[in-house]
Amino acid sequence: MIDENSQILEAFRIYQLPPNSPIPELEEILVFFANSIKEEIAFISWLGIEEVHFDNSVGLKNGSLSSLTPYVLQVKKGGETLIVVPEVCSDLSSATNSYYIGYPIITKLGIPIGVLSVLSGSAVEETARTKEMFQFFAQRIMTILELRAKSKILLQKDYQILNQYVEMDDLYNNSPCGYLTVNHQGLILKSNVTFLDWLKYSKREMVGKITFQDVLSEENKIIFEKFLKDLIEGNNLNDQELDILKRSGDRITCLVSGRKIFLPTENQTIFRLSVFDITEKSKIQHALELESDKVKSKNKTLSNQLAMAAKVQKKLLPSSNPNESIAFAYKPLDEVGGDFCDFIKFPNSNQFGIFISDVAGHGVPSAFITAIMKSTIQQASPELKENPAQFLEFVNDSIMDYIDNRFVTAMYSLFDLENRTVRYSSAGHPMPFKIYKNTIELFPLKKGSFPLGVQSSAVRKSKGKGYVSFDAKFEKGTRILFYTDGLTEAKSGRHVNQEVYFEAVLPEILEENSKFKLEVFLNAILSELARFIGKKDPEDDVCLVAIDL
Repeated sequence: MIDENSQILEAFRIYQLPPNSPIPELEEILVFFANSIKEEIAFISWLGIEEVHFDNSVGLKNGSLSSLTPYVLQVKKGGETLIVVPEVCSDLSSATNSYYIGYPIITKLGIPIGVLSVLSGSAVEETARTKEMFQFFAQRIMTILELRAKSKILLQKDYQILNQYVEMDDLYNNSPCGYLTVNHQGLILKSNVTFLDWLKYSKREMVGKITFQDVLSEENKIIFEKFLKDLIEGNNLNDQELDILKRSGDRITCLVSGRKIFLPTENQTIFRLSVFDITEKSKIQHALELESDKVKSKNKTLSNQLAMAAKVQKKLLPSSNPNESIAFAYKPLDEVGGDFCDFIKFPNSNQFGIFISDVAGHGVPSAFITAIMKSTIQQASPELKENPAQFLEFVNDSIMDYIDNRFVTAMYSLFDLENRTVRYSSAGHPMPFKIYKNTIELFPLKKGSFPLGVQSSAVRKSKGKGYVSFDAKFEKGTRILFYTDGLTEAKSGRHVNQEVYFEAVLPEILEENSKFKLEVFLNAILSELARFIGKKDPEDDVCLVAIDL
Protein backbone atom coordinates (compact mmCIF):
# COMPACT_ATOMS: atom_id res chain seq x y z
CA MET A 1 0.00 0.00 0.00
CA ILE A 2 1.31 3.42 -0.99
CA ASP A 3 1.50 5.76 2.03
CA GLU A 4 0.07 9.29 2.05
CA ASN A 5 3.46 11.02 1.70
CA SER A 6 4.25 9.00 -1.41
CA GLN A 7 0.87 9.91 -2.89
CA ILE A 8 1.49 13.62 -2.26
CA LEU A 9 4.97 13.44 -3.83
CA GLU A 10 3.55 11.70 -6.90
CA ALA A 11 0.73 14.26 -7.22
CA PHE A 12 3.21 17.15 -6.88
CA ARG A 13 5.35 15.58 -9.62
CA ILE A 14 2.40 15.09 -12.00
CA TYR A 15 0.97 18.57 -11.48
CA GLN A 16 4.39 20.30 -11.25
CA LEU A 17 3.82 21.63 -7.74
CA PRO A 18 4.68 23.90 -6.16
CA PRO A 19 5.07 26.07 -9.28
CA ASN A 20 8.13 28.26 -9.72
CA SER A 21 5.90 31.31 -10.23
CA PRO A 22 2.17 32.09 -9.94
CA ILE A 23 0.11 30.32 -12.60
CA PRO A 24 -1.70 32.90 -14.82
CA GLU A 25 -4.73 30.65 -15.34
CA LEU A 26 -5.19 30.36 -11.60
CA GLU A 27 -4.97 34.14 -11.28
CA GLU A 28 -7.91 34.33 -13.69
CA ILE A 29 -9.87 31.75 -11.70
CA LEU A 30 -9.13 33.58 -8.44
CA VAL A 31 -10.41 36.83 -9.93
CA PHE A 32 -13.67 35.15 -10.97
CA PHE A 33 -13.87 33.47 -7.57
CA ALA A 34 -13.26 36.66 -5.56
CA ASN A 35 -15.70 38.58 -7.76
CA SER A 36 -18.40 35.92 -7.39
CA ILE A 37 -18.27 35.78 -3.59
CA LYS A 38 -17.54 39.54 -3.26
CA GLU A 39 -14.34 39.19 -1.24
CA GLU A 40 -11.17 41.25 -1.61
CA ILE A 41 -8.50 38.64 -0.78
CA ALA A 42 -8.35 35.11 -2.22
CA PHE A 43 -5.36 32.77 -2.46
CA ILE A 44 -4.23 29.20 -3.13
CA SER A 45 -1.85 27.21 -0.96
CA TRP A 46 -0.21 23.87 -1.79
CA LEU A 47 0.05 21.15 0.85
CA GLY A 48 3.54 19.68 0.84
CA ILE A 49 4.71 16.86 3.11
CA GLU A 50 6.37 19.08 5.70
CA GLU A 51 5.37 22.60 4.73
CA VAL A 52 2.67 24.75 3.14
CA HIS A 53 3.47 26.73 -0.02
CA PHE A 54 1.47 29.94 -0.53
CA ASP A 55 1.16 30.78 -4.19
CA ASN A 56 -1.48 32.55 -6.30
CA SER A 57 -3.40 35.36 -4.58
CA VAL A 58 -5.54 38.40 -5.41
CA GLY A 59 -6.27 41.48 -3.35
CA LEU A 60 -3.34 41.12 -0.92
CA LYS A 61 -1.46 44.44 -0.82
CA ASN A 62 1.18 43.58 1.76
CA GLY A 63 1.94 41.19 4.58
CA SER A 64 2.80 37.51 4.73
CA LEU A 65 0.35 34.62 4.56
CA SER A 66 2.64 32.27 6.47
CA SER A 67 0.74 32.91 9.71
CA LEU A 68 -2.24 31.14 8.14
CA THR A 69 -0.42 27.79 7.98
CA PRO A 70 -2.31 26.27 10.98
CA TYR A 71 -5.67 27.10 9.43
CA VAL A 72 -4.67 25.68 6.03
CA LEU A 73 -3.62 22.45 7.71
CA GLN A 74 -6.93 22.43 9.57
CA VAL A 75 -8.69 22.42 6.17
CA LYS A 76 -6.53 19.49 5.08
CA LYS A 77 -7.63 17.45 8.08
CA GLY A 78 -11.28 18.41 7.68
CA GLY A 79 -11.87 16.62 4.38
CA GLU A 80 -14.39 18.09 1.93
CA THR A 81 -15.65 20.59 4.52
CA LEU A 82 -15.79 24.37 4.51
CA ILE A 83 -13.65 25.65 7.39
CA VAL A 84 -14.37 29.11 8.86
CA VAL A 85 -12.01 30.64 11.44
CA PRO A 86 -12.81 34.09 12.93
CA GLU A 87 -10.39 36.92 13.78
CA VAL A 88 -7.12 35.89 12.14
CA CYS A 89 -4.40 37.73 10.23
CA SER A 90 -4.09 40.66 12.63
CA ASP A 91 -0.58 41.16 11.21
CA LEU A 92 -1.96 41.92 7.72
CA SER A 93 -2.73 45.61 7.44
CA SER A 94 -5.09 44.88 4.60
CA ALA A 95 -7.05 42.27 6.48
CA THR A 96 -7.13 43.20 10.14
CA ASN A 97 -9.23 40.79 12.21
CA SER A 98 -10.42 38.98 9.07
CA TYR A 99 -12.33 35.73 8.90
CA TYR A 100 -10.46 32.86 7.25
CA ILE A 101 -12.48 30.49 5.02
CA GLY A 102 -10.88 27.52 3.31
CA TYR A 103 -11.86 24.52 1.16
CA PRO A 104 -9.57 21.66 0.00
CA ILE A 105 -8.36 21.12 -3.58
CA ILE A 106 -8.55 17.35 -4.08
CA THR A 107 -7.30 15.19 -6.95
CA LYS A 108 -9.42 12.58 -8.69
CA LEU A 109 -7.73 10.01 -6.44
CA GLY A 110 -8.91 11.87 -3.34
CA ILE A 111 -5.53 13.33 -2.37
CA PRO A 112 -5.66 16.83 -0.81
CA ILE A 113 -2.91 18.79 -2.57
CA GLY A 114 -4.02 22.36 -1.90
CA VAL A 115 -6.49 24.74 -0.29
CA LEU A 116 -8.61 27.49 -1.84
CA SER A 117 -8.96 30.29 0.72
CA VAL A 118 -10.34 33.77 1.25
CA LEU A 119 -9.99 36.41 3.94
CA SER A 120 -13.28 38.12 4.72
CA GLY A 121 -13.80 41.36 6.61
CA SER A 122 -17.01 40.02 8.16
CA ALA A 123 -18.59 36.78 9.29
CA VAL A 124 -19.55 34.41 6.47
CA GLU A 125 -22.57 32.14 6.83
CA GLU A 126 -21.70 28.52 6.19
CA THR A 127 -24.56 27.97 3.75
CA ALA A 128 -24.86 25.22 1.16
CA ARG A 129 -24.48 27.86 -1.57
CA THR A 130 -21.20 29.13 -0.09
CA LYS A 131 -19.83 25.59 0.06
CA GLU A 132 -20.99 24.91 -3.53
CA MET A 133 -19.19 28.06 -4.71
CA PHE A 134 -15.91 26.99 -3.05
CA GLN A 135 -16.34 23.41 -4.28
CA PHE A 136 -16.98 24.52 -7.87
CA PHE A 137 -13.89 26.73 -8.07
CA ALA A 138 -11.73 24.14 -6.32
CA GLN A 139 -12.78 21.68 -9.04
CA ARG A 140 -12.00 24.26 -11.74
CA ILE A 141 -8.53 24.72 -10.25
CA MET A 142 -8.05 20.98 -10.36
CA THR A 143 -9.20 20.98 -14.00
CA ILE A 144 -6.59 23.63 -14.82
CA LEU A 145 -3.92 21.51 -13.15
CA GLU A 146 -5.06 18.50 -15.19
CA LEU A 147 -4.80 20.53 -18.40
CA ARG A 148 -1.47 21.97 -17.31
CA ALA A 149 -0.13 18.52 -16.57
CA LYS A 150 -0.66 17.54 -20.19
CA SER A 151 1.83 20.11 -21.33
CA LYS A 152 4.90 21.47 -19.53
CA ILE A 153 4.75 24.74 -21.41
CA LEU A 154 1.51 26.68 -21.46
CA LEU A 155 1.23 28.20 -24.94
CA GLN A 156 -0.95 31.11 -25.92
CA LYS A 157 -3.25 28.70 -27.72
CA ASP A 158 -3.72 26.70 -24.55
CA TYR A 159 -4.51 29.91 -22.66
CA GLN A 160 -7.20 30.84 -25.22
CA ILE A 161 -8.70 27.35 -24.99
CA LEU A 162 -8.77 27.69 -21.20
CA ASN A 163 -10.50 31.07 -21.49
CA GLN A 164 -13.09 29.52 -23.81
CA TYR A 165 -13.56 26.69 -21.33
CA VAL A 166 -14.07 29.10 -18.40
CA GLU A 167 -16.41 31.22 -20.52
CA MET A 168 -18.51 28.19 -21.45
CA ASP A 169 -18.45 26.81 -17.96
CA ASP A 170 -21.78 26.37 -16.19
CA LEU A 171 -20.87 28.79 -13.44
CA TYR A 172 -20.01 31.52 -15.93
CA ASN A 173 -22.71 31.08 -18.54
CA ASN A 174 -25.54 29.60 -16.52
CA SER A 175 -24.90 31.41 -13.29
CA PRO A 176 -27.93 33.02 -11.63
CA CYS A 177 -26.09 36.33 -12.00
CA GLY A 178 -24.80 38.12 -15.08
CA TYR A 179 -21.05 38.45 -15.75
CA LEU A 180 -19.68 41.17 -18.01
CA THR A 181 -16.30 42.47 -19.07
CA VAL A 182 -16.11 46.11 -20.20
CA ASN A 183 -13.31 48.49 -21.16
CA HIS A 184 -12.67 51.97 -19.78
CA GLN A 185 -15.41 53.40 -22.04
CA GLY A 186 -17.98 50.86 -20.90
CA LEU A 187 -17.86 48.87 -24.18
CA ILE A 188 -19.01 45.31 -23.50
CA LEU A 189 -16.13 42.96 -24.37
CA LYS A 190 -17.62 39.79 -22.93
CA SER A 191 -20.98 38.66 -21.55
CA ASN A 192 -22.30 35.43 -20.12
CA VAL A 193 -25.43 33.75 -21.43
CA THR A 194 -27.42 34.71 -18.35
CA PHE A 195 -27.06 38.43 -19.03
CA LEU A 196 -27.77 37.99 -22.75
CA ASP A 197 -30.94 36.02 -21.94
CA TRP A 198 -32.13 38.66 -19.50
CA LEU A 199 -31.91 41.41 -22.11
CA LYS A 200 -32.86 39.20 -25.10
CA TYR A 201 -29.71 40.07 -27.06
CA SER A 202 -27.51 37.69 -29.00
CA LYS A 203 -23.80 37.63 -28.27
CA ARG A 204 -23.11 39.02 -31.75
CA GLU A 205 -25.47 41.94 -31.17
CA MET A 206 -23.99 42.90 -27.82
CA VAL A 207 -20.30 42.02 -27.48
CA GLY A 208 -18.08 44.70 -28.99
CA LYS A 209 -21.11 46.55 -30.32
CA ILE A 210 -22.76 48.36 -27.42
CA THR A 211 -21.69 49.90 -24.15
CA PHE A 212 -23.12 49.06 -20.76
CA GLN A 213 -24.52 52.59 -20.72
CA ASP A 214 -26.61 51.72 -23.80
CA VAL A 215 -28.70 49.26 -21.78
CA LEU A 216 -29.27 51.61 -18.86
CA SER A 217 -32.23 53.89 -18.27
CA GLU A 218 -31.48 57.56 -18.85
CA GLU A 219 -31.47 58.45 -15.16
CA ASN A 220 -29.00 55.63 -14.42
CA LYS A 221 -26.41 56.45 -17.11
CA ILE A 222 -24.90 59.29 -15.04
CA ILE A 223 -24.74 56.99 -12.01
CA PHE A 224 -22.82 54.37 -14.00
CA GLU A 225 -20.41 56.95 -15.45
CA LYS A 226 -19.36 57.81 -11.89
CA PHE A 227 -19.28 54.09 -11.04
CA LEU A 228 -16.94 53.41 -13.99
CA LYS A 229 -14.74 56.38 -13.08
CA ASP A 230 -14.29 54.96 -9.58
CA LEU A 231 -13.37 51.57 -11.07
CA ILE A 232 -10.78 53.18 -13.35
CA GLU A 233 -9.25 54.81 -10.26
CA GLY A 234 -8.84 51.34 -8.74
CA ASN A 235 -11.78 51.21 -6.35
CA ASN A 236 -13.66 47.92 -6.14
CA LEU A 237 -17.38 48.66 -5.89
CA ASN A 238 -20.28 46.54 -4.67
CA ASP A 239 -24.06 46.57 -4.99
CA GLN A 240 -24.81 49.69 -7.02
CA GLU A 241 -28.53 49.56 -7.79
CA LEU A 242 -29.28 50.26 -11.47
CA ASP A 243 -32.28 49.85 -13.78
CA ILE A 244 -31.26 47.90 -16.91
CA LEU A 245 -33.39 47.92 -20.07
CA LYS A 246 -34.32 44.78 -21.96
CA ARG A 247 -34.60 44.86 -25.74
CA SER A 248 -38.38 45.19 -25.27
CA GLY A 249 -37.90 48.30 -23.14
CA ASP A 250 -38.95 46.56 -19.93
CA ARG A 251 -36.78 47.27 -16.91
CA ILE A 252 -35.05 44.92 -14.53
CA THR A 253 -33.62 46.23 -11.29
CA CYS A 254 -30.09 44.96 -10.63
CA LEU A 255 -27.23 45.26 -8.17
CA VAL A 256 -23.95 45.80 -10.05
CA SER A 257 -20.52 45.13 -8.55
CA GLY A 258 -17.19 45.65 -10.30
CA ARG A 259 -13.44 45.38 -10.02
CA LYS A 260 -10.47 46.48 -12.10
CA ILE A 261 -8.36 43.71 -13.71
CA PHE A 262 -5.02 44.01 -15.52
CA LEU A 263 -4.26 41.30 -18.10
CA PRO A 264 -0.46 41.18 -18.42
CA THR A 265 -0.53 38.87 -21.44
CA GLU A 266 -2.58 41.40 -23.38
CA ASN A 267 -1.19 44.50 -21.66
CA GLN A 268 -4.77 45.62 -21.15
CA THR A 269 -6.89 46.84 -18.24
CA ILE A 270 -10.47 45.59 -18.15
CA PHE A 271 -13.34 45.78 -15.71
CA ARG A 272 -15.33 42.78 -14.54
CA LEU A 273 -18.96 43.41 -13.63
CA SER A 274 -21.26 41.11 -11.69
CA VAL A 275 -24.96 41.82 -12.17
CA PHE A 276 -27.60 40.44 -9.79
CA ASP A 277 -31.26 40.64 -10.79
CA ILE A 278 -33.27 41.92 -7.80
CA THR A 279 -36.39 42.83 -9.78
CA GLU A 280 -38.66 40.52 -7.81
CA LYS A 281 -37.11 41.63 -4.55
CA SER A 282 -37.52 45.23 -5.65
CA LYS A 283 -41.16 44.59 -6.55
CA ILE A 284 -41.74 43.02 -3.16
CA GLN A 285 -40.00 45.95 -1.50
CA HIS A 286 -42.12 48.36 -3.52
CA ALA A 287 -45.26 46.42 -2.61
CA LEU A 288 -44.24 46.51 1.05
CA GLU A 289 -43.69 50.26 0.81
CA LEU A 290 -47.12 50.67 -0.76
CA GLU A 291 -48.65 48.56 1.99
CA SER A 292 -46.72 50.57 4.54
CA ASP A 293 -48.11 53.77 3.02
CA LYS A 294 -51.61 52.29 3.16
CA VAL A 295 -51.12 51.34 6.80
CA LYS A 296 -49.83 54.83 7.56
CA SER A 297 -52.82 56.32 5.76
CA LYS A 298 -55.21 54.06 7.64
CA ASN A 299 -53.45 54.88 10.89
CA LYS A 300 -53.81 58.57 10.12
CA THR A 301 -57.49 58.08 9.35
CA LEU A 302 -57.91 56.04 12.53
CA SER A 303 -56.04 58.69 14.49
CA ASN A 304 -58.37 61.36 13.11
CA GLN A 305 -61.36 59.19 13.93
CA LEU A 306 -60.05 58.62 17.45
CA ALA A 307 -59.52 62.34 17.87
CA MET A 308 -63.10 62.92 16.77
CA ALA A 309 -64.30 60.13 19.10
CA ALA A 310 -62.36 61.77 21.93
CA LYS A 311 -64.16 65.06 21.23
CA VAL A 312 -67.50 63.25 21.20
CA GLN A 313 -66.73 61.45 24.45
CA LYS A 314 -65.62 64.69 26.05
CA LYS A 315 -69.07 66.07 25.28
CA LEU A 316 -70.62 63.05 27.00
CA LEU A 317 -68.86 63.99 30.22
CA PRO A 318 -69.97 66.95 32.34
CA SER A 319 -68.81 70.16 30.69
CA SER A 320 -67.80 71.65 34.03
CA ASN A 321 -68.15 71.20 37.76
CA PRO A 322 -71.74 72.04 38.86
CA ASN A 323 -70.51 74.12 41.81
CA GLU A 324 -67.62 74.50 44.23
CA SER A 325 -68.84 71.51 46.26
CA ILE A 326 -68.54 69.01 43.38
CA ALA A 327 -65.61 68.27 41.05
CA PHE A 328 -64.48 65.51 38.72
CA ALA A 329 -61.31 64.46 36.84
CA TYR A 330 -60.99 62.08 33.91
CA LYS A 331 -57.79 60.53 32.54
CA PRO A 332 -58.31 57.93 29.76
CA LEU A 333 -55.59 55.39 28.98
CA ASP A 334 -56.01 55.98 25.23
CA GLU A 335 -57.62 58.87 23.39
CA VAL A 336 -60.99 57.46 24.40
CA GLY A 337 -61.83 55.26 27.34
CA GLY A 338 -64.44 53.21 29.16
CA ASP A 339 -64.65 55.23 32.38
CA PHE A 340 -67.63 57.55 32.64
CA CYS A 341 -69.41 59.86 35.06
CA ASP A 342 -72.48 62.06 34.92
CA PHE A 343 -74.21 64.57 37.17
CA ILE A 344 -78.00 64.37 37.42
CA LYS A 345 -79.95 67.45 38.42
CA PHE A 346 -83.48 67.63 39.84
CA PRO A 347 -86.10 70.37 40.13
CA ASN A 348 -85.40 70.33 43.85
CA SER A 349 -81.96 71.97 44.02
CA ASN A 350 -81.20 70.08 47.23
CA GLN A 351 -81.26 66.81 45.27
CA PHE A 352 -78.24 65.84 43.20
CA GLY A 353 -77.28 62.56 41.52
CA ILE A 354 -73.80 61.21 40.76
CA PHE A 355 -73.36 58.31 38.33
CA ILE A 356 -69.93 56.72 37.83
CA SER A 357 -69.09 53.62 35.79
CA ASP A 358 -66.22 51.60 34.36
CA VAL A 359 -66.63 49.51 31.19
CA ALA A 360 -64.33 46.48 31.13
CA GLY A 361 -61.43 47.21 28.78
CA HIS A 362 -60.73 50.55 27.18
CA GLY A 363 -60.58 52.21 23.78
CA VAL A 364 -63.34 52.70 21.21
CA PRO A 365 -65.55 49.66 22.08
CA SER A 366 -65.69 50.71 25.72
CA ALA A 367 -66.31 54.34 24.78
CA PHE A 368 -69.23 53.19 22.62
CA ILE A 369 -70.88 51.65 25.70
CA THR A 370 -70.43 54.91 27.63
CA ALA A 371 -72.28 56.74 24.84
CA ILE A 372 -75.20 54.32 25.16
CA MET A 373 -75.27 54.81 28.94
CA LYS A 374 -75.30 58.59 28.48
CA SER A 375 -78.31 58.28 26.19
CA THR A 376 -79.97 55.89 28.65
CA ILE A 377 -79.50 58.30 31.55
CA GLN A 378 -81.08 61.10 29.53
CA GLN A 379 -84.07 58.88 28.71
CA ALA A 380 -84.64 57.75 32.30
CA SER A 381 -87.74 59.14 33.99
CA PRO A 382 -87.48 61.38 37.09
CA GLU A 383 -89.04 58.55 39.13
CA LEU A 384 -86.26 56.15 38.11
CA LYS A 385 -83.57 58.71 38.90
CA GLU A 386 -84.95 59.01 42.43
CA ASN A 387 -84.56 55.25 43.01
CA PRO A 388 -80.88 54.20 42.59
CA ALA A 389 -81.59 50.45 42.49
CA GLN A 390 -84.33 50.73 39.84
CA PHE A 391 -82.20 53.21 37.93
CA LEU A 392 -79.33 50.67 37.69
CA GLU A 393 -81.81 47.97 36.57
CA PHE A 394 -82.96 50.31 33.79
CA VAL A 395 -79.39 51.05 32.64
CA ASN A 396 -78.54 47.33 32.81
CA ASP A 397 -81.39 46.28 30.51
CA SER A 398 -80.71 49.17 28.12
CA ILE A 399 -77.12 48.10 27.39
CA MET A 400 -77.63 44.30 27.30
CA ASP A 401 -77.92 44.19 23.49
CA TYR A 402 -74.68 46.16 23.01
CA ILE A 403 -72.39 44.87 25.73
CA ASP A 404 -70.80 42.08 23.57
CA ASN A 405 -69.17 39.93 26.29
CA ARG A 406 -68.15 42.97 28.30
CA PHE A 407 -69.46 44.17 31.62
CA VAL A 408 -69.78 47.50 33.42
CA THR A 409 -69.27 48.29 37.08
CA ALA A 410 -71.37 51.27 38.13
CA MET A 411 -72.66 53.19 41.12
CA TYR A 412 -75.49 55.68 41.35
CA SER A 413 -75.84 57.94 44.39
CA LEU A 414 -78.70 60.36 45.08
CA PHE A 415 -77.73 63.10 47.53
CA ASP A 416 -79.93 65.32 49.70
CA LEU A 417 -77.49 68.20 50.07
CA GLU A 418 -79.46 70.02 52.77
CA ASN A 419 -79.75 67.00 55.06
CA ARG A 420 -76.39 65.49 54.01
CA THR A 421 -77.94 62.10 53.27
CA VAL A 422 -77.37 59.75 50.34
CA ARG A 423 -79.27 56.84 48.85
CA TYR A 424 -76.98 54.70 46.71
CA SER A 425 -76.83 51.42 44.82
CA SER A 426 -73.80 49.65 43.37
CA ALA A 427 -73.40 47.28 40.43
CA GLY A 428 -70.10 45.67 41.37
CA HIS A 429 -68.37 49.06 41.60
CA PRO A 430 -65.68 49.94 44.17
CA MET A 431 -67.12 51.63 47.24
CA PRO A 432 -66.27 55.35 47.56
CA PHE A 433 -64.10 56.82 50.30
CA LYS A 434 -65.65 58.87 53.12
CA ILE A 435 -63.19 61.47 54.45
CA TYR A 436 -64.09 63.19 57.71
CA LYS A 437 -61.49 65.04 59.75
CA ASN A 438 -58.59 62.56 60.02
CA THR A 439 -60.68 59.47 59.32
CA ILE A 440 -60.66 57.67 55.95
CA GLU A 441 -63.36 55.00 55.50
CA LEU A 442 -65.06 53.15 52.66
CA PHE A 443 -68.83 53.19 52.24
CA PRO A 444 -70.25 50.07 53.91
CA LEU A 445 -70.93 47.27 51.38
CA LYS A 446 -73.95 45.50 52.85
CA LYS A 447 -74.58 43.21 49.90
CA GLY A 448 -72.54 42.16 46.89
CA SER A 449 -73.89 42.87 43.43
CA PHE A 450 -73.43 41.93 39.79
CA PRO A 451 -71.91 44.38 37.27
CA LEU A 452 -74.17 45.74 34.56
CA GLY A 453 -74.52 43.73 31.38
CA VAL A 454 -73.98 40.29 32.92
CA GLN A 455 -77.63 39.21 33.23
CA SER A 456 -80.97 40.82 32.55
CA SER A 457 -82.84 42.28 35.50
CA ALA A 458 -85.57 39.65 35.22
CA VAL A 459 -83.07 36.78 35.46
CA ARG A 460 -81.22 38.28 38.41
CA LYS A 461 -84.39 39.16 40.30
CA SER A 462 -85.65 35.60 39.83
CA LYS A 463 -82.51 34.50 41.67
CA GLY A 464 -82.87 37.15 44.35
CA LYS A 465 -79.91 39.09 42.92
CA GLY A 466 -81.61 42.39 42.08
CA TYR A 467 -79.91 45.69 42.84
CA VAL A 468 -80.56 47.17 46.29
CA SER A 469 -80.57 50.78 47.51
CA PHE A 470 -78.87 51.77 50.77
CA ASP A 471 -79.07 54.96 52.85
CA ALA A 472 -76.40 56.85 54.74
CA LYS A 473 -76.10 60.17 56.59
CA PHE A 474 -72.91 62.25 56.98
CA GLU A 475 -71.51 64.88 59.27
CA LYS A 476 -71.05 68.40 58.00
CA GLY A 477 -67.58 68.75 56.48
CA THR A 478 -67.52 65.20 55.11
CA ARG A 479 -65.82 64.71 51.74
CA ILE A 480 -66.69 61.75 49.53
CA LEU A 481 -64.48 60.42 46.71
CA PHE A 482 -65.92 58.20 43.97
CA TYR A 483 -63.38 56.50 41.68
CA THR A 484 -62.81 53.72 39.17
CA ASP A 485 -60.44 50.82 39.77
CA GLY A 486 -57.79 52.35 37.49
CA LEU A 487 -56.87 54.35 40.60
CA THR A 488 -56.61 51.66 43.26
CA GLU A 489 -55.25 48.89 40.99
CA ALA A 490 -52.42 50.94 39.46
CA LYS A 491 -49.08 49.16 39.99
CA SER A 492 -45.93 50.78 41.25
CA GLY A 493 -43.11 51.23 38.78
CA ARG A 494 -40.52 51.34 41.55
CA HIS A 495 -41.06 47.88 43.05
CA VAL A 496 -39.62 45.56 40.39
CA ASN A 497 -39.71 42.30 42.36
CA GLN A 498 -43.18 42.65 43.88
CA GLU A 499 -46.58 44.03 42.97
CA VAL A 500 -47.52 47.09 45.02
CA TYR A 501 -50.84 48.77 44.28
CA PHE A 502 -51.82 52.40 44.70
CA GLU A 503 -54.61 51.48 47.12
CA ALA A 504 -51.89 50.73 49.70
CA VAL A 505 -50.78 54.38 49.81
CA LEU A 506 -54.04 56.07 48.80
CA PRO A 507 -55.52 56.64 52.31
CA GLU A 508 -52.43 58.57 53.41
CA ILE A 509 -52.57 60.69 50.24
CA LEU A 510 -56.27 61.42 50.79
CA GLU A 511 -55.63 62.51 54.35
CA GLU A 512 -52.67 64.74 53.42
CA ASN A 513 -54.66 66.56 50.73
CA SER A 514 -58.16 66.58 52.23
CA LYS A 515 -57.94 70.22 53.35
CA PHE A 516 -57.42 71.49 49.81
CA LYS A 517 -60.23 72.61 47.54
CA LEU A 518 -61.75 69.85 45.43
CA GLU A 519 -59.97 70.56 42.12
CA VAL A 520 -56.59 70.83 43.86
CA PHE A 521 -57.45 67.69 45.83
CA LEU A 522 -58.17 65.67 42.66
CA ASN A 523 -55.11 67.00 40.82
CA ALA A 524 -52.95 66.06 43.81
CA ILE A 525 -54.27 62.48 43.67
CA LEU A 526 -53.47 62.20 39.95
CA SER A 527 -50.00 63.70 40.47
CA GLU A 528 -49.24 61.20 43.24
CA LEU A 529 -50.56 58.42 41.00
CA ALA A 530 -48.20 59.45 38.17
CA ARG A 531 -45.28 59.56 40.62
CA PHE A 532 -46.27 56.13 41.97
CA ILE A 533 -46.39 54.56 38.49
CA GLY A 534 -43.12 56.21 37.44
CA LYS A 535 -41.90 55.37 33.94
CA LYS A 536 -44.20 52.37 33.78
CA ASP A 537 -47.08 52.78 31.32
CA PRO A 538 -50.56 53.16 32.91
CA GLU A 539 -52.79 50.12 32.46
CA ASP A 540 -56.29 51.57 32.82
CA ASP A 541 -58.49 54.66 32.64
CA VAL A 542 -59.06 56.72 35.78
CA CYS A 543 -62.19 58.69 36.69
CA LEU A 544 -62.61 60.63 39.96
CA VAL A 545 -65.63 62.46 41.40
CA ALA A 546 -65.53 64.28 44.74
CA ILE A 547 -68.27 66.04 46.71
CA ASP A 548 -68.15 68.11 49.90
CA LEU A 549 -71.14 67.94 52.23
